[in-house]
Amino acid sequence: MIFPAIDQEPLNGTLWRIVESQESAATLSISDNLAEQAVLEELLEQRSKPPYPDDYNRYSYLLSTPFRYPPLDYGSRFGSTTEASLFYGSAKPNTVLAECAYYRLSFWDDMETPPPNPIVTQHSLFTADYATEHGANLTIASAEHRALISHASDYSFSQALGSHLRDAGVKLLQFYSARCPDQGMNIALFDPSPFTCSSPTSKQEWLCELTGDTVFFKRVQYLDSHAFLRDQFIVEGELPRPA
Repeated sequence: MIFPAIDQEPLNGTLWRIVESQESAATLSISDNLAEQAVLEELLEQRSKPPYPDDYNRYSYLLSTPFRYPPLDYGSRFGSTTEASLFYGSAKPNTVLAECAYYRLSFWDDMETPPPNPIVTQHSLFTADYATEHGANLTIASAEHRALISHASDYSFSQALGSHLRDAGVKLLQFYSARCPDQGMNIALFDPSPFTCSSPTSKQEWLCELTGDTVFFKRVQYLDSHAFLRDQFIVEGELPRPA
């Protein structure tokens, strides 16, 4: 396998990431009051979650959690099933919303019996600043390599490249999104060291309405909205499976 010749270089900027706002609501729903909720969350933190590495403790859970858990059964864009998980974000909010829309549709498809009504969830969209001397800008790779790196359904090349760059000491990647219709840029971190902040620099709340054909995002108390159709993500007649 021939990888692109990408030199490590200084990279900096601001990334956006989206997470579902569910944990506090979930624990509150099975406790009688906020005091009981605090005790329950502390027990969950101590007994059911993997411990953080000591040098990650200074980061907010929103920045450190992606590194905390073992990889998914299928890995990720640049991570195999046997490597530590990465943190993924996007350079612009519409790109991260497109990525989220794809995974919401994948979630819908994974349900044995989808519900008759739309699924409405609340999400937090936040920003974080980064800077590193050990970055790899994959957006400048050849067109052939870019197509492999951001392939919509085949992760074999990008995962092998991720292992290669991780071993070379790269800390952060910039690459084109496979899901954004405007070919937006994504960012991946192998560990939290590129973060120049210990917690998000801004945060927004969004509602998401999911059906089998559409994902609609609406910012809470604002007019901002984005809609994504299933057809935007279809490849060869099907919605690609994650990794």
